[in-house]
Amino acid sequence: MTDQATRGLEKIWRRLQMAIGRGRVTTGDDGGNVQMLQVQMPGEDVRDNTPRVAEYGFSSMPLPGCQAIVIFVAGERSNGVVIGTNDESTRPTGLAPGEVKVYTDLGQSLYFSRAGTVIDCAGLPLTILNAPSVKHDGVEIGKTHRHGGVQSGGSNTGTPV
Repeated sequence: MTDQATRGLEKIWRRLQMAIGRGRVTTGDDGGNVQMLQVQMPGEDVRDNTPRVAEYGFSSMPLPGCQAIVIFVAGERSNGVVIGTNDESTRPTGLAPGEVKVYTDLGQSLYFSRAGTVIDCAGLPLTILNAPSVKHDGVEIGKTHRHGGVQSGGSNTGTPV
């Protein structure tokens, strides 16, 4: 192989090695059309204003210190995109295959388990907005529901009608 071909392969190999990296989120900005993160890569390499892409319909703001996987287009370190984040300290474990859990660091979660769906508010209020009706098993339980057998005083009401 010629020296020129060897140098060319070495250049390609260096670019490939630079194409993917792992770092830690240090801060971010969720105010624009694309979330921008600052990521501390190994050593002194800090990537400012690195865009983060997420799956359609899901949005989150990673906590400082969480892992970030960054791809660098064509191995160019000035052209990075965060494609994944993970916070080992708050990630729920023990899910069965096919289960899904959306969660926060405060303990709130929406859990689609094999046994059913669980909403855990972690002691925080639950607010339902813009719902003209809230039903449980077909019975209205929202602000327009009524009860039969209402009596004054400390008596119990009948079931919702």
